[in-house]
Amino acid sequence: MPVVQVTRCLAVSDRTVRRWRQQACAAAPTCLATRGRPAQPAQRADRNAVYQFLRERGAGTPLVAVQAAYARLFAEHGPPLVLKSDNGGQFRDERTKRLLAEYDVVPLYNPRRRPAYNGGVERANGQLAGYQEAVAAAQGRPGLPTRADAEQARHLANDLARPTGWRGPTAAQLWEQRQPLTVAEREVFLAAVDARRLESRQALHFSPTELLAHYAQAAVDRRAVRDALVAQGLLTIEPRHKRTAPAPATQQPAQLDEQENNKLQTTDAQGAGRIPGDSTVDTPMVGVPTAPEPNVGCPGTQPIEEAHSSTNKSSASGQH
Repeated sequence: MPVVQVTRCLAVSDRTVRRWRQQACAAAPTCLATRGRPAQPAQRADRNAVYQFLRERGAGTPLVAVQAAYARLFAEHGPPLVLKSDNGGQFRDERTKRLLAEYDVVPLYNPRRRPAYNGGVERANGQLAGYQEAVAAAQGRPGLPTRADAEQARHLANDLARPTGWRGPTAAQLWEQRQPLTVAEREVFLAAVDARRLESRQALHFSPTELLAHYAQAAVDRRAVRDALVAQGLLTIEPRHKRTAPAPATQQPAQLDEQENNKLQTTDAQGAGRIPGDSTVDTPMVGVPTAPEPNVGCPGTQPIEEAHSSTNKSSASGQH
């Protein structure tokens, strides 16, 4: 490490640090002898070769890989309406944006320093990593997963996950049952996004004709895409917390006891093994998670952008 980089972090001058380095170690009684193999800096030719490789291929390799993956997936499954990603350099690159524009795909970038916005994808990545490690360990290679292990982990995640509940179809079955997008549906969605971009610019205090930078345009698109998906029934936003309405104050304790007694009598008449209040639902199996109940008719709640569940039939989940 150059001396100047060290002195920037210390309250000493370059001259003082150089003098310390030039002092003999034996002159200091508390100095410890250096242990291990002596450090050997790389030769100038080696450093120049590494720098040249990183400058020519380091920054371009991820971009080329991203573009090749987009082209292959779009050809196999068809381009989605929206493609969600973070703000990595390969995703912010103008060549990537032009590629998405050729397929009429709207990019949806995460807000900065808001990992919760990408929570679903991060959870899927963690699940895939766990499956991948388990597959590698089963093959006698713990901690050394391969590409084949990653592919097998993807199939496991799609075959075991049941997004609609433990009685519903798997993620792979839902993906196979999806309806392909039509040209008319894509045109209607793009028109809706363009119309709502003007509303989003006004809400964020941007001029309608102002040329926006990447992060400003991403903020505009997040609002516009969200509103367009909700308007077309492709996205459902649910409140984060459920609130139950209090019992009417007009009911007296005697009336409540009578209602409770009638409820118990009705349950006994229907027979044991049923959930009270719903005679059409069987008791779920012990230890198996049930599907979350739809949050309908909860008074006093407001939808939150980060907490939503998507029924977008046009894009794949984070596991595909």
